[in-house]
Amino acid sequence: MQLPRPPRQLLSFFLSSSRPRRGQLTAEWLMLLLLAISLLAIASVAISNASAAQTSLAERNMLRMELEEMGHYADEICVMGAGNARTVALAPVAFNLSYDETSHNLTIRGRNFAYSRTQLCPVELADSNGYADRAYLQYAELGSAGGNGGTSASSGIGGPSGTGAAGQAGRPGTSISKSHP
Repeated sequence: MQLPRPPRQLLSFFLSSSRPRRGQLTAEWLMLLLLAISLLAIASVAISNASAAQTSLAERNMLRMELEEMGHYADEICVMGAGNARTVALAPVAFNLSYDETSHNLTIRGRNFAYSRTQLCPVELADSNGYADRAYLQYAELGSAGGNGGTSASSGIGGPSGTGAAGQAGRPGTSISKSHP
């Protein structure tokens, strides 16, 4: 059995190459091209935003882990006593450290966030910012007078005699600095 042939007018409609038909096809293709380009632009902006959010989340997690690691080692050094020190490798993320002596909170601050950790022993920060790839933690006899909350190098690391600032007996603690002592 043979299929019926389509009428000649139907074939000529699809096969015609008159000028108005070509212009209409060109306009339709241009519209489709503009639609595709706009969808690509929207997708690229969405991908860029997702990438920035992921980078920020990764940075936050790195700094939180660094705070936990430094805090853990600071407590460990303080409990183990004189002669103990530790070097902590740091991720290449800019941050600031601070310590609140009244609440014993060690705080790490990134761009738009901060994390705190309560310490068992007092901490002295010789440097609050500018850490490159390492932080050096060592046992120190911290002075009981003077200083500014244990946040600077002038807050009284005791000498070999075990006394802190103003000749008073020091208390055990940990010093964190960016350069090897």
